[in-house]
Amino acid sequence: NNEATVDDGSCYGDGDSCDDGDETTVFDVYNAECECAGVPVVLGCLDEAACNFDLEANVDDGSCYSAGDACEDGDEETVFDAYNENCQCEGVPIVLGCLDETACNFDSEANVDDTSCFYVAQGMITGAETATDMTTESYTYNGDAAHNYTWSVSGGLFQGESSGTGVLSVEVLWSATGNGSVSVTETDTTGCSGDVVLEVNLLVNSVSELQLVGMVMFPNPAKDILTLSAQDAIHKPEWLDLVDLRGQIVRTWPALDTRITLDVQDLAVGTYTLRVGMENGTIATAPVVIQR
Repeated sequence: NNEATVDDGSCYGDGDSCDDGDETTVFDVYNAECECAGVPVVLGCLDEAACNFDLEANVDDGSCYSAGDACEDGDEETVFDAYNENCQCEGVPIVLGCLDETACNFDSEANVDDTSCFYVAQGMITGAETATDMTTESYTYNGDAAHNYTWSVSGGLFQGESSGTGVLSVEVLWSATGNGSVSVTETDTTGCSGDVVLEVNLLVNSVSELQLVGMVMFPNPAKDILTLSAQDAIHKPEWLDLVDLRGQIVRTWPALDTRITLDVQDLAVGTYTLRVGMENGTIATAPVVIQR
C-alpha cells in the first residue's frame, strides 16, 4: 500500500500460509499471483516404516499397519493373526487343549483352551485345627475313593496299621506344641497328584498340668461353658481369672464351690490362659481354647 505510513502487520506474499476455504485442500499458501490455493487432499498412510506407506498421500488416514500388528486372515482354523515380515496376514494353526499349568492335563503345545482341564487335590481335610499334645484327633479327606492317598504329619504320629497310606481318614497322636500340620497327597488313576494341607495349633496338655494339683478342666476347646472340678484338689482354689493373648484379664470368678462353672459364651474365639489362685498362695495355669 503506497499510501500507508505505518505498517499494520497485514502484509503477505508468495508462500505465506492462508485458507482458501476449500475443505478438500491442504497446505494452503499464496502463490506468485498472490492467490490463496491449496493442494488437493490425498488420504493414506504416512508412516514410511509401515507395510502400506503411501508416497502420494499427504493426510494420514490411520490405516497404517506394520509387521506384528494384529489382522484377520479370514481362516477360522487359525489364531493370533498378524502381519509377517512380508506384510502378509497369517495366523497360527489352532491347537486345542488345557491351558492351565496347574491342571493334570496341561498341554504346553495348546493355544486355545477346550475346557478339558481336570484337577486333583481339590477336597478339604476336616478335623481339629486346635489340639493338645498327647491327645489323639481324627482327620478325614473328602476325596475320590478310586484315587490313592498318602498322608503326612508334622508334630505328631499316625495311629493304626495304615500309617497314613491308602486311606481317606487317619488318627493322629499329637506329641508336640506350637505349629503342627496334617497333609494328604492325592494321586489319580493317570498319575497326576496334588497336596492338601491343614495347619494345626498345638497346645500344652492343660489336663495333665491341672491333675498335678488334683483339678480337672473340661471341655477344652470350650464353646459357651467351661467347668473346673476341684473336688480332689490338693489346695482349695480361691479365685479364677481368664487372660487373653495380650495379657489382659478378661474375666474373674470367685471359687465358691468344688465344681465351678465358667460362662465364656460372650468371649471372642481364640486362645486364653486360665489362672487358678489357691489358698496356699500358688497359682496354677492352663491354656483354654474358645471355639465355635
